[in-house]
Amino acid sequence: MSIPSDIKDMLTRKTIGINKEFTYIIPFPDTINFYDTNFNDVDAPKEEGEKDDKPYFICKYFNPDRFTVDGEREIIEEPDDDRLKNWKEAGKVIIDNQNYSCSGKISKGFFDSEKLFYDTDIIVLLYVFTGRNNALLNGFVMCDDLNIVPENVDESEAENSLYIDAICSNPRKPRRMGKPLPPVSFGRKLLDHVKEFAREKEYNGLSLSSLMYIINYYRKYGFRHLPKLNGDVQIEDKQLE
Repeated sequence: MSIPSDIKDMLTRKTIGINKEFTYIIPFPDTINFYDTNFNDVDAPKEEGEKDDKPYFICKYFNPDRFTVDGEREIIEEPDDDRLKNWKEAGKVIIDNQNYSCSGKISKGFFDSEKLFYDTDIIVLLYVFTGRNNALLNGFVMCDDLNIVPENVDESEAENSLYIDAICSNPRKPRRMGKPLPPVSFGRKLLDHVKEFAREKEYNGLSLSSLMYIINYYRKYGFRHLPKLNGDVQIEDKQLE
């Protein structure tokens, strides 16, 4: 489903130069969702003044080699040039912003361009309007679809789940003009967004690997130590619990 041109216009700003061409504030996404100050899902702001009451938006990008613009798995022989360009730019956004978004907690080498451009399946970027004609990244997620296995791996190893390879959000309040925003857990909002997408696409669930100091955060959210998400009801081993 294509994104309306008025939203495309809203996410652009004029470059400083003689030709005055438009350049995207962000790589143009496959899908986009807007949120109010309490992070409720809302329609896109129609004019500049509405950005104060609808300050957040989340962009999703699907690997154009393996997914349609709606996030459906499909082997695509010749990816759309614009989608491929935006996909690579979304990866570059993560590389350029990872130190701020992850507060230096994850090694810079983890965000390798080869990994982002070719191995990752879904990129999620969370932005806030700054009050100017611009936006600030406040968090991101990188996901792998475990239904897709490497060529040298047996198909039986596939799992109908989304693996969160990285999730980072800066806990500081966004730097912006205008009235202050209520406190928001950007990490939790990103998790909620990915969980809702997984439910919509009928994945069995989400999985991730966690740094030791943050395991209890994910356990409070609902994650458990399980061998594999196979669609059955599973009980966590008591010793692990």
